Amino acid sequence: MDEERQDPLQQLAQTARIVFFAGLPGTGKSFFIRRLAEFADAAGRRISLLQWDVVRPVFETSPAGRRYPMEDGVTQPMIRKAVGVWVRRAVMGWHELHPTAEQQRLLYRWLVDRPGVLTGDSFFHLSALGEALPGLNLCGAGRVVCLIDPVGDVYACPFVLHHEFRAGNVREPGGFARVWRSSDLFLDLRRPGSAGACASCGSFDACQGGCMAAKFFTGLPLDGPDPECVRGYGELALAGVAPGTAPSPGIGHSVPVTLGRRPAAN
Repeated sequence: MDEERQDPLQQLAQTARIVFFAGLPGTGKSFFIRRLAEFADAAGRRISLLQWDVVRPVFETSPAGRRYPMEDGVTQPMIRKAVGVWVRRAVMGWHELHPTAEQQRLLYRWLVDRPGVLTGDSFFHLSALGEALPGLNLCGAGRVVCLIDPVGDVYACPFVLHHEFRAGNVREPGGFARVWRSSDLFLDLRRPGSAGACASCGSFDACQGGCMAAKFFTGLPLDGPDPECVRGYGELALAGVAPGTAPSPGIGHSVPVTLGRRPAAN
């Protein structure tokens, strides 16, 4: 890459919060994204990528998307504009709502002062700040919770809709009972796991390494630290994840549902 193109990318990598690349196939988008990610990583910045080819089916197959079909193999401009608006709002919303380290500590203290408020498996990573919070206090995936999607596929948790965490299907012989009681995935999740990278942390017994789904979809190993680790180990681990290598959840099997009034009785 010549300096004329490299210098703007290096400046963006050091200063920009959001960068959009758009263009027809073969125009170099992937190349520039990789170079920008490399420069940003070298500058010590965290990188998140959103691939249009991954999220596109969700928009194009929606009722609104079907009103604006592709034109000559290219996504209709109205869809591209709608996605751009959605992405900007989503990223800014995440930035505004994502809790800071101090807010995590405030939430922990609030929960400690209210033992009647059980956290289930939602905030157990906060237990690393001190005494364990009341409640389940560990990942319940495949142990006490799972998810059945619209086509009957059973996943370990509502947050891991990925083929690696598909345990079976309720329409297969034995139904849900067989999946829940004897699927290889669920049996494996119920076995005691290794502390992995968290073995040397004195808080592992309290937080159990955090959320499996959060680790998986940010590219961290399942025996690694939670990306929101209150001790800061997650941030260090994320810095070592190569850009674009984190798994994608895909489009799932959600189906549109139309609600109407019940017919009047004759």
